Amino acid sequence: MSAELTEDIVGLVEVVVRPLIEYPEEFEVLSSEGDDGTVYVDIRVADEDTGKVIGRQGRVIKSIRALARALGEALGSGAFLSSLRRTRNGGFGIEDAVSLEEVLGMLD
Repeated sequence: MSAELTEDIVGLVEVVVRPLIEYPEEFEVLSSEGDDGTVYVDIRVADEDTGKVIGRQGRVIKSIRALARALGEALGSGAFLSSLRRTRNGGFGIEDAVSLEEVLGMLD
């Protein structure tokens, strides 16, 4: 799949999700492409926005997945939401995260 088509799928996800969230500075949509041309989309939002993106009984995220999949099929390839990640939980953000190796080093 071309970069332009991948951008179309990412753009669709951004247009649908952005109005739902309260913390746009924490919002990010990333994409990767599989060997078969399938586009995988990763949505990152603040903890406070996670529920809004998921929706009641998962209705919102299911709709976003269906839109991405339908656009991917219309463009001649697959498109899937691969993950929804929290960028912040309470007062802790990704920048505060430590690797497993760092944690194990702290135990020594």
